[in-house]
Amino acid sequence: MGNPSRFKRRIELQERTLTLGPLQNEIESYTSWGKLWCDIKTIRGREYLDANTEKQEIVTRFIVRHSKTLERFMQAEKTYFEIIYKGVTYDVKDAVNDDDLNLTITIMAEGRV
Repeated sequence: MGNPSRFKRRIELQERTLTLGPLQNEIESYTSWGKLWCDIKTIRGREYLDANTEKQEIVTRFIVRHSKTLERFMQAEKTYFEIIYKGVTYDVKDAVNDDDLNLTITIMAEGRV
């Protein structure tokens, strides 16, 4: 797993909740699932431009320690959860058990700018 001191940044995972609104429409909200220590790696040289709004998206890899509880959460939620880091909300695009070794999980996410 390498140097444990590399997991020095704190993120919060937000779980998606769907409720029915007064017009029987689904209302999406997010609640805190938990906070984790992680290592963060930005993807250098890869900025994506949205053709309509020309905004830049920050693509980031959050590397967290593997746990069975976290793996169950990610299997249930797929990519329907968010990450909050330093006041920025990140939309999760993918979460992978690194090399299938149950040591770390890499979460690919795009920050909202």
